[in-house]
Amino acid sequence: MRVISTLVLALAAAAAFAAPALATAATAAISTPEAANAWSLAPPILAIAAALIFRQVILALFLGVALGAWFLAGAAPGAAAPAVFAAFQVHVVAAIADSDHAAIVAFTMMIGGMVGVISKNKGLNGVANAITKWADTRRKAMTGASLLGFAVFFDDYAITLVVGNTMRPITD
Repeated sequence: MRVISTLVLALAAAAAFAAPALATAATAAISTPEAANAWSLAPPILAIAAALIFRQVILALFLGVALGAWFLAGAAPGAAAPAVFAAFQVHVVAAIADSDHAAIVAFTMMIGGMVGVISKNKGLNGVANAITKWADTRRKAMTGASLLGFAVFFDDYAITLVVGNTMRPITD
């Protein structure tokens, strides 16, 4: 599994550098469909299924985005790779260029970095140990995660990082 996710990340990095060159021909093919149909559910279903099967979120999200980009390009047999490059160039770069989106990404990265530092220093072990003494069943563990979410809520992105890293050893 690690090899697959490493390969996907390497391909994504290569795509980031090669996107302008490879996507010029496919950019015209990326368009918003006028009427969505049942196939629009396939990318999120694929992403959820891949996350459950591989237990790798980044790989699952990449597969969902790739399938969605391929659908936007018309689902032609040879259009998958150019569609992914074009989707990256058209949608991801434009989203990150927006100052509001960039601020959210920067804030989330800072919170994630701080949670990583706190986790490496075992700073959340006290909270986890206190909840572990009380949460002796699955239901109590989930209730503890919910209550911790209410207690530390200050941002919708930060809560998933903080509560997720704190409660993972208890709920898994």
